Amino acid sequence: MDAAIRAVNGNGYLVGPSGDTLYPTSGSAPDYTFGFGIKYSYTIELPGNPGGFQLPPQYILPVGEESLAGALVWLREILDEFSV
Repeated sequence: MDAAIRAVNGNGYLVGPSGDTLYPTSGSAPDYTFGFGIKYSYTIELPGNPGGFQLPPQYILPVGEESLAGALVWLREILDEFSV
């Protein structure tokens, strides 16, 4: 996923447990589903900027292109695992 995202505009994607990589939360969907043994449970966030998560207009398209590239790799890996 990181390689696909990085290939678009050179920006990377940090991968890791959400509480360690982003910030601690409680009762998040990945925590809840992981507790039931669901393998694919993710938190994916758009990049922030100094003003918070509201991206300036000039960043919307590049971030969308990066996110799509990563999501397509993610989806392909899941489909391949289940031979779909």
